[in-house]
Order: sequence, then structure tokens, then C-alpha cells
Amino acid sequence: MARFFHFSGIDTPTSNVAKEGVSKERNDVFTKCVNDCVELLELMAMHMLKTNVEAKALRAQLNKDGHVDAFLTADSDAFLFGANCVIKCLRPNSKEPFECYNISDIEAGLGLKRKHLIAISLLFGNDHDLNGVQGIGLNKALRFVREFSEDEIFDKYAFTCKLVVLCAFCSSKCYLVISFP
Repeated sequence: MARFFHFSGIDTPTSNVAKEGVSKERNDVFTKCVNDCVELLELMAMHMLKTNVEAKALRAQLNKDGHVDAFLTADSDAFLFGANCVIKCLRPNSKEPFECYNISDIEAGLGLKRKHLIAISLLFGNDHDLNGVQGIGLNKALRFVREFSEDEIFDKYAFTCKLVVLCAFCSSKCYLVISFP
């Protein structure tokens, strides 16, 4: 089995580092560490990927397409990007077993599909929008998405109409993005 390593960092020439709250010096130190690791892995004849896209998205796509069996991450939202198998809590020097999660087990356990999980993350909050929709917690989001089949969860009209009713019920502001998804 081939191993792949993916490193992601802040590309200082193309990003506004100060705006993101990361000093150029800190990024330079991180970049040097990554380059040292890359050099070591090259000496060990390991495969590596370098990309400017979201790391989770790339790893999830490699997993979904069968190029890798699983990947190691602490982020559960990897499944939202299409991952099939994620390894979490791998502890070197420990006799404890690692945690391995499969999307098929998650879908079967919850009775929901990946599109439902994406909708829950949009309503409840995620790495890219920590707040979600004001007044909607996990239980409300779960109950809400269960009203839709996998085919209709992102039907703009049905989802928007029910979301407006839900937001009115929660007495919260509702911001609609017309072009989603």
C-alpha cells in the first residue's frame, strides 16, 4: 500500500497573512518545518502531494476515488467533503486501538445520507461558519433535515420554504443564499 502525505500551509505570496492573524515569521517557521519533512519523506521514497486547495477536500476525494483506503484527521467534517473512511485518535506508542469511522456506518446509524449531514452542518455550524443559523441547535437541525429525502434536501424551493418557516419558529434572522448549492 502506498502512503501519501499532504501538507497544507499558508502561501504567503498569495494570502493576506496579517489579515488571518498569523505572523509572517510564524508562517516561515512552519514552512521550513514542512520543507524539512518533505525532504525527509523524499529520502524515504514516500509519495507526497502539494496543493493549494483545501486539504480535507483533496484527501476526501482521494479516499472517495479509491486512491487511498483511509486518511488520518481529527476533523469529522471530512465526510462532508466525500470521505468514505477516516481514522481518528491514532496514538503512537500506545496499545489502545485507533478509531476508524466509515460513512456507511454513520449513514446507517443516523438514517441520513451525506447531503443531510451537509445540511446539518450549514444549519448548526461548521469549521467555515461556526455560528450556523441562530436559534437552531443540533436537535432542531436533525429534525429539520429528516423532513427531506436525499434527492430533495438541496432542492432550492423546498429547502428554502421550510427553512423560512423554521427560522420564523426560532425567532431568528434567516439569510438566504440564492445561488447555493
